[in-house]
Amino acid sequence: MRWYRACRHVAQRLGVRGWVQLVCAACALVLLCAGIYPLYRMMLHSTRGQEMEDLQVFAQRLEAELGLLGLDLDGVDSAENQRVRQVFSVPFRSGGVYPMLVHPSGRIVYHFLREGERIPPDVMEQMAFSPGRTGWVELQFSEGPGQKRELAYRYSPRLGCYLAVEFPPPNTLPALVSLRAWWLIVLVVWLSLAVVVGGVLGRAIRRQLEGVSERLARLARGEHPPGRVPHGFLEMRRILVSLNRLTHGLERTTEFAKSIGRSAFDVPFTPLGSNDSLGRSLVELRNSLVEQEAAAADRKAKDAIHGWTNQGLAEFGQILRERSGSITELADALIQHLVNYLEAAQGGVFTVGAGSDGARVLLLTASFAYGRKKFLAREVHFGEGLVGTCAVERDTIHLNHVPEGYSDLTSGIGQAPPTELLLVPLKTDEELLGVLELASVRGFQPHEIEFVKMVSSSIASTLLTAQSNQRNADLLQQAQAQQVQMREQEEEMRQNLEEIQATQEEMERRTHEVEVLRNAVREGMLYGELNEAGVWLTANHKLEEIYRQMGHKGIVGTQFVENTDWHSANGAKRLETVWDDVRHGGHIEGVFTLHAQNAGDRTVRGILYPNRNENGTLLCVYFIGLEITEMRRESR
Repeated sequence: MRWYRACRHVAQRLGVRGWVQLVCAACALVLLCAGIYPLYRMMLHSTRGQEMEDLQVFAQRLEAELGLLGLDLDGVDSAENQRVRQVFSVPFRSGGVYPMLVHPSGRIVYHFLREGERIPPDVMEQMAFSPGRTGWVELQFSEGPGQKRELAYRYSPRLGCYLAVEFPPPNTLPALVSLRAWWLIVLVVWLSLAVVVGGVLGRAIRRQLEGVSERLARLARGEHPPGRVPHGFLEMRRILVSLNRLTHGLERTTEFAKSIGRSAFDVPFTPLGSNDSLGRSLVELRNSLVEQEAAAADRKAKDAIHGWTNQGLAEFGQILRERSGSITELADALIQHLVNYLEAAQGGVFTVGAGSDGARVLLLTASFAYGRKKFLAREVHFGEGLVGTCAVERDTIHLNHVPEGYSDLTSGIGQAPPTELLLVPLKTDEELLGVLELASVRGFQPHEIEFVKMVSSSIASTLLTAQSNQRNADLLQQAQAQQVQMREQEEEMRQNLEEIQATQEEMERRTHEVEVLRNAVREGMLYGELNEAGVWLTANHKLEEIYRQMGHKGIVGTQFVENTDWHSANGAKRLETVWDDVRHGGHIEGVFTLHAQNAGDRTVRGILYPNRNENGTLLCVYFIGLEITEMRRESR
């Protein structure tokens, strides 16, 4: 036991490096001993080579002697046979080794002791197929257990037989036996020493490796074993130190992974080293998750802005469709909804119109501030102030600071005055229709500014349409008033013929004015006359051009009633259903759809008005209107 402890203490003091050097020295000695075996083989090869040379010399001498004697081995008689036997009775060399003559059939023809015996067929076959029919072969002459012999042979073509010499096994040579014995002794001694030392060293290392293996197994199962104080060999202590570092590093890595699972991305973490693939992968995962979270938040914000924009466009589109009749009502509804939708403090809509002095100015059509409609009257000339500048430049103005005293609207509940101002021109491609002014306390975001720009385009188009409709309605009312006035004047002319004759000049002047007005209507609007059957009698060039575009060769003589639909506030009807009302003195107005021979139907807002004489006879039916095909298409 003391010897074992002493060996273990020495082994631990030497360390793995010392034991490696000791084992290397032992291996070198073992290799030195193993080098004796090639020496043994070389000595054996040298001995066999010398014997083969002696056999060759003997064969040459034997062939010469038989030639001198003039003997033929195939036809020797008894006397000649005796003479040949004397040649083979002389020893090959010292040691009692005699030559022999072997027939190819395997029979020993001449030998001092084995004459008449036979060599096994398999040995003879091996001799026959050997290179040059020369070499060595092992055989056993006597049956049963016995010592094997080695036979050196050489085929003599002149004699037609094999010359052979029988030798004992090479391991019986004294020099080789002595060399082999020493080699075996040294090898056994060193192997015994290696077994003893390896057992002591292996037992010590095995115990430490079992502890390391147990900790590694726990690590492989996902556990974190507690650290141990390094002990034992120097290399083993280094292994234990590295294992403790690995365990501690895995614990930190596990805590870092848990923090990632909790979305705590701000937890600090440093990988174990530059080649720590797990730690670097976790850091990359943390960075990737942070980027994905930021991208998701950005995408969510963009989606919210996109949804907010689409919802606003839909709401304002509905307002533009429902309030397109009156510019004032449209402006009031737009600015009120826009201020509330943007959470602004106040806003106003300026439209282009004629000022008090007749000049072209910007009129405050609607205003809204702090949740209430404001009734203000204000005129702004082009180039005057921020509103006039925006109208002249036709570009958006965004101020982060509102000039002091700019707004004269205040809140009665103590709200702060606006701090940002946004002015957007209401324009189409060719015409400026007004300016939209908004003021905010919290400020305008970039997407809100873009939204106001998009809405301003739709507002401008709707204002242009509303103004056009209002002008057309005014013209239509004026034309109707003129027609009424003309009928009254005609009645007065029939009742007061003498008075008419007396005032002929005045009537001619009035007739001229009416004719001028009719010409103005004919040139500015769609104008035509229909007979009682609803067939065109005449039409101005604008209406005739529309019919040509609809696929008709001409308008005169073309049926109007049968190819037209009438749209009123109560819905759409075929014009034929209400044509009798027109023929009997009634008039209708609304939207008319003119069906074309091709796919180009036209939409016209107009009026059908009958013209009768004093007897009530229908002379013709007037048609006055304005084409709104493109406007209806845009509104859809």
